[in-house]
Amino acid sequence: MVHWKKPGIDFVFNHSTTNELCVNQNVHENISAVLKNSRIFEQFHRNTTEMVVTKQGRRMFPAPEIILSGLDPNRSYIIFMDIVPVDNAKYKWTNKNWIMHDKNDNCWSSEIFVHPDSPLLGLQWMKKSISFKTLKLTNNSSNSKGNIHLSSMHKYQPRIHLIQTCDMHLINFQPFCTFVFKECQFIAVTAYQNPKITDLKIKYNPFAKGFRDELNKKVPFKLVRSKKPSAKKRKIDEPETEFVFIKPMNNEVCVNKNASHAKVKAVLENRCIFEQFEKNTTEMVVTKHGR
Repeated sequence: MVHWKKPGIDFVFNHSTTNELCVNQNVHENISAVLKNSRIFEQFHRNTTEMVVTKQGRRMFPAPEIILSGLDPNRSYIIFMDIVPVDNAKYKWTNKNWIMHDKNDNCWSSEIFVHPDSPLLGLQWMKKSISFKTLKLTNNSSNSKGNIHLSSMHKYQPRIHLIQTCDMHLINFQPFCTFVFKECQFIAVTAYQNPKITDLKIKYNPFAKGFRDELNKKVPFKLVRSKKPSAKKRKIDEPETEFVFIKPMNNEVCVNKNASHAKVKAVLENRCIFEQFEKNTTEMVVTKHGR
């Protein structure tokens, strides 16, 4: 057990837990939480989940979504999340793997994210799944209002806390319990490092529909043999046979005017993706080692 004290509230964090961890004997023992989207989280976790942090704040995907049971239907509860470091190591993506690169003790986050539906009666909480999709992660300490500030290249563990009260000012004195799901761990990054994580984000994120549609298009180029020009009209340096690449799309093409004899057209296969980036002014990351 690793004990961590937050001002006014004592939490217990178990690094080795593989399922939900519920602590504090003052809360009814029958309270339990199930991670609704555990299957998606497990796929990400096998490849070491990455979450992007930005100055403006970026939403998590996947975001933890839980189902609670065992609450007192007539009592009010407040639910909130905090995110704590798994260790004090700084990680580095190298040779297609994450490795511990350095140590940094200054990676703790002091912010909490109170679920916007709080407080609610236990009966209301148990009627629906509880998602934290509106939570945003930032690497800007001055932009932590409504966001959680994290340090990039560190591994973190989200924790969900349940307080039996209807007043946030009384949470220091009310019974509480904490739920921890190991598969929700992630490394905070400013840009995705593992291509497998990028593929999973595109596959499952509903906001990446445009990317999926473009990747799923399989319209091959068609090679057509054109008629041979007569020997009199054909220049000496022209080939006897011309090839024209035809694709049934209305995209713009680029033609080499200096080679009028070669009727070759090029179509930007992933144009849809480029257009989405262009609307927001495309950015490309450059590094010392090349990106």
